[in-house]
Amino acid sequence: MAKFEENYEASGENDPDLTADYISRHAGLYPSDIAVIDNHRTITYAELNRHLDRFVDVARRFELEIGATVAIEWTSLYPHWLLMLAFETVGIVTFTYTTAGAADHGEMLGAVNLIICSQDHIPPNAKRVQIISRGWFLDALATDGEIDRQRPVLPPDAPFAVFMTSGTTGAAKRMVENLRMHENRAEKGQLRAEFDRDSRFLVWPSFALRGIYNYATACIRMGGCCVYNSKDGVAQTFARYDVTHLFVLPTVLRKTLDTLPDDFVKPDNLTISVFGGRIGETLRTRATHRLATTLFENYSSNESGPISIVGPDGVGRVLPGVEVETVDDHHKPVWRQPGLVRVKTGGCIERYENDPDATAKMFRDGWFYPGDVGEMSDPRSLKLLGRADDLINIGGQKFAPEHFEERLRNVI
Repeated sequence: MAKFEENYEASGENDPDLTADYISRHAGLYPSDIAVIDNHRTITYAELNRHLDRFVDVARRFELEIGATVAIEWTSLYPHWLLMLAFETVGIVTFTYTTAGAADHGEMLGAVNLIICSQDHIPPNAKRVQIISRGWFLDALATDGEIDRQRPVLPPDAPFAVFMTSGTTGAAKRMVENLRMHENRAEKGQLRAEFDRDSRFLVWPSFALRGIYNYATACIRMGGCCVYNSKDGVAQTFARYDVTHLFVLPTVLRKTLDTLPDDFVKPDNLTISVFGGRIGETLRTRATHRLATTLFENYSSNESGPISIVGPDGVGRVLPGVEVETVDDHHKPVWRQPGLVRVKTGGCIERYENDPDATAKMFRDGWFYPGDVGEMSDPRSLKLLGRADDLINIGGQKFAPEHFEERLRNVI
């Protein structure tokens, strides 16, 4: 990281604001470094930068107004990311969805200004469609002519991306992330993962998980390489591409370990970042024995972004720039006893776009209430106890189900 900052200062230019600017800088400093590996296709930073220039022109040809929204179906990493970066660069809001998830986002897909998708998966209520095909993609890359590098200057509060909640707070809700929030989350992704030019981040399964996109952004901004491989198994991908970073759900981590062959050789340097839930001691032991050099758990939400890094003892270290409190039923802070968790961070959204009732419940006085219960001994330490709706009240004493589950596991 220090070396990158020194090179940056030597260039005599200000820090860039968008990922496209980072790519351009890396293309100048390290043009032959590999930026993306997509299903065995290798793309250098020089190629990525050149292709992105072409796709910025493609994005302009749709003549969308700044702030319009384009939905892009996930097909593979490289074409999808080029389209996202190009539209982001000219001030168009992006929304990633998968073929499997399209049915759940019918309202959203009917409202966007443009949908870019495959021929066989055109949403029935689409206003405007561009079919993405291999021919269209290659034609765009081969376009000749003068490149217009003038780009709009976007203010920090400019809308940047649309994504959905995971559903842990009820039915999925639509959220808008502005440029300031995006920058905040990208910085925290770098802080957690410590990416550098030697990093290789495995993008799996897609950018429909916003956390995956934030990690990929952090990796590419630091000059690392993002890998996507839907053709081979996980073990082959680790071995073939020397993956150094994986961001994964506990269930996926378990399935990954279950599929490793007996002769699988543990990677020399693999950091696994787990999100979406706690992992038990058995899973942690298996993961560190067979896969991970470093393993840590994240406490985060789609609404707020990263909140803390959780240690094996269950205590989370609150990240810099994040405020966390546990409060009672009257929203007064409490210490060393269970309380409702609330969070304040520069990456936090301000509301749900399609649910005012949930907004009023989950957002109060600049704080986001993720619906979790925790306990704090000091302002930078948070131990999660469970979901507020799951607490068991016995004579006024509140217990998380995990308290009893752990005791039962020790008895059975």
